[in-house]
Amino acid sequence: MLLTVLAFVFVFGMLVFVHELGHFLAAKWTGVTVETFAFGFPPNIFSKKVGETTYRVNAIPLGGYVTLLGEELLDDNEAIKKSETQNPKSLLSKEPWQVILIMISGVVMNAVLAVLLFFICYAIGFQPIIDGAADFAGIKNDMKVKVTDIEKDSPAAKSGLLPSDYILSVDGKKVSSNDQVVAIISEKTNPATTKTILEIQRGSGKLTKEVTAYKSKIKLANGLEQDISRIGITLENTGFVHGDLLASFGAAVGMVWRVTVLTFEGIISLFRQLLFHFQISNQVSGPVGIVVMTNYFV
Repeated sequence: MLLTVLAFVFVFGMLVFVHELGHFLAAKWTGVTVETFAFGFPPNIFSKKVGETTYRVNAIPLGGYVTLLGEELLDDNEAIKKSETQNPKSLLSKEPWQVILIMISGVVMNAVLAVLLFFICYAIGFQPIIDGAADFAGIKNDMKVKVTDIEKDSPAAKSGLLPSDYILSVDGKKVSSNDQVVAIISEKTNPATTKTILEIQRGSGKLTKEVTAYKSKIKLANGLEQDISRIGITLENTGFVHGDLLASFGAAVGMVWRVTVLTFEGIISLFRQLLFHFQISNQVSGPVGIVVMTNYFV
């Protein structure tokens, strides 16, 4: 648990630092004085002024801020703002496009960080949790789904499935991750469709196995139970998705765009559910959910 918390603090802190760094660099580039660049929330544990900027490191590493000359006068009276516009280093003296650039630069830097991290992942090889991560030019998908354990007297055991078998396809659909296998099987809700055809790689040969799924109840995050179909196997992913440097960069940009689109679709879906159904999907999560996801990767 401690490792999860430390990993969460590190990841969240890195996101905040890069975000504020974006505002800082954009302000410097447009000639605006940065009065304070702070990482974390008070109390302050380190402070040093270099040039016109005071750099602070605070004790609570879950945030940060940048203060700009003239920023605090945005809501003041017109006389004060007019005098401040004469100062070329004040935010109030800048053109609208420069102010907009400073405001959006934090998000832009987070996107740049995401591209960099995805690029590293693709270049060294990784196991993605987002569908379509291998659907980019020059990207190779060496991932396979390995059977690691079989429940005694389960349909999988009765069908002759063995540990160390690799599942190549389910009902004719090629699979490369255990999430895909689970999704196809768990959706079998009609008794007439519970028969599952598995294409198996065993050693150097290929086999076809027919398995009849059975119903099982699982608890959801909201405490409710849901019926799913199972065949009694434990799976793990093997292999990686990877590419050369050029392909990795293209895929990284593509993945950031895909995640951005999914994020906006999720926000629209959230408001649609609130407005028309007065409910929120159990897949919506907050800070606790972020900690849980951090634990998944740690």
